[in-house]
Amino acid sequence: MVQTFFRPLNKMDCCLEEREKFFPTKSENLGCYQYVAIIMKLSNMSKHFPALAGQFWTTLRNRKLSFRYLIIKFASKDDDYGWISEHKEVTTFECRRHLAMMLLSRVSDEDNSLILEMLIDKSRFLEDSFEYIAHAEVETLQASLHLQFKDEEATGPGVLREWVILVCQAIFDPRNALFVACPNDRRRFFPNPDCGES
Repeated sequence: MVQTFFRPLNKMDCCLEEREKFFPTKSENLGCYQYVAIIMKLSNMSKHFPALAGQFWTTLRNRKLSFRYLIIKFASKDDDYGWISEHKEVTTFECRRHLAMMLLSRVSDEDNSLILEMLIDKSRFLEDSFEYIAHAEVETLQASLHLQFKDEEATGPGVLREWVILVCQAIFDPRNALFVACPNDRRRFFPNPDCGES
């Protein structure tokens, strides 16, 4: 079992190292899309053996530049990438955003029986968004969102993506002060208790 795991892992490490020699150029390597599938298989194998998992994630940390590139370029919306979310040290914000956007498109394709329709005024962006989301049923949020900005005609996945990006920016905008930094760890944040008083 160990050889079955380490042989492809070492080969993948060499391939990712070779891939990094091409950065920052945009040249394509034939077969790169298969790397993601192989990495996923190695991840599944490593889940059952802690020693293998440690080596697997060490390898990805050492090759995070090429790994991030592969995820952004070749990840498929039909696959589950939850295993990556537990190891943010091998990804970037751009990589995680790409995976989140793929999830949105997958969810919107699945169930059209429940639809949350939202008409958002950009001048009241955060307030309108909160009102719709706060009063929606959980099943509706898991099914499909249909969004349109007031005084704009566009609808569809592009508008939904714009809304998600704007929501994320507004939530973490320091001027809105929705969160306060943890005093012991400046990378963690908590809801601002003073927001509910105004």
